Amino acid sequence: MSKSDWISSELASALDRARELGRLAEPEFDGLGETQAARHALQRLAAAGLTGWAVPETWGGARSGGLVDPGSVSVRALCALREVLAAHHGMLDVMLVMQGLGSFPLVLGANPANTAQCRRRLAAAARGEAVAAFALTEPGAGSSLTEVATRATRSAG
Repeated sequence: MSKSDWISSELASALDRARELGRLAEPEFDGLGETQAARHALQRLAAAGLTGWAVPETWGGARSGGLVDPGSVSVRALCALREVLAAHHGMLDVMLVMQGLGSFPLVLGANPANTAQCRRRLAAAARGEAVAAFALTEPGAGSSLTEVATRATRSAG
């Protein structure tokens, strides 16, 4: 597989922006607490047009330039971007991947009944205006999936 088989001009441009962002933003994290650093990273990623790579183009995300169909996210592109970002500061990487982890369940659950909501929420995540996230917890379990007692069961009707 040649490089041109998995990298589009859109991704090449995004990788250049990620390198520049990492180079410029790295010293900006000095002295920031975790929450401040996370917010700052998201703002910087959005300003560089990188948060859209975590959301399919169909839902307002970045154009992959043919790497994947518009309803999908290019995992290879995300990996390449994450590698560049993580080389400069881990929080840049974490905030990009968090957008994907939070938005992917919405993409999977999209249906005609919730299209407008998905479009609104995913487009905001792609622009970096909202943090895509989900919470999974219940009393006594915290966030430990092995301790969650609630179960889904099929029923007739």
